[in-house]
Amino acid sequence: MMISNVKNVTVDRNVVAHIATRASLGGEAGASAVDPECGICTCSYVSWTTEYCINVRITNNIVAGAHWIGMTLPGYRCGKPELSNHFGNVVHSVNRGGGGYGAAIHPDRTDTEQLLTCFESSGIITYKNGLTGTVFGGAGPQHVVFKNMTGIDNARGLYVGSSKSGDLEY
Repeated sequence: MMISNVKNVTVDRNVVAHIATRASLGGEAGASAVDPECGICTCSYVSWTTEYCINVRITNNIVAGAHWIGMTLPGYRCGKPELSNHFGNVVHSVNRGGGGYGAAIHPDRTDTEQLLTCFESSGIITYKNGLTGTVFGGAGPQHVVFKNMTGIDNARGLYVGSSKSGDLEY
């Protein structure tokens, strides 16, 4: 499921399972920072740095059996859990084709504070993923917060890293 450059979309109570191998969706795969075999790609299929999504909520979904990554989700403003745009999501058994990331969280491009200062994510459940349960990696803000994450039987639990230099907090 690819969600890209949209406004006022809610994806709630779905099961996305056994994602088939595919080379691309419309030819963009060469530019993709994520993968064309994602279960639910939210505002990140081509690149989370160029896609704009306004008021997108991804809630109470299950993704199982993706090849590379289960779901990508935009974060929310730090210290503002009432602004959370994702909760109740479960990702498991992402380990085919050499991949295995459960959920990748990225800043919401429509919120400058998230891009420059801080973004947060919470409440994602991941298990039996071949690489990492929940991940953020890339050029992001100075501060990243993961709260109330559950990771069981993943190769690695959480990964937060940045390509920025200087004083960073995770």
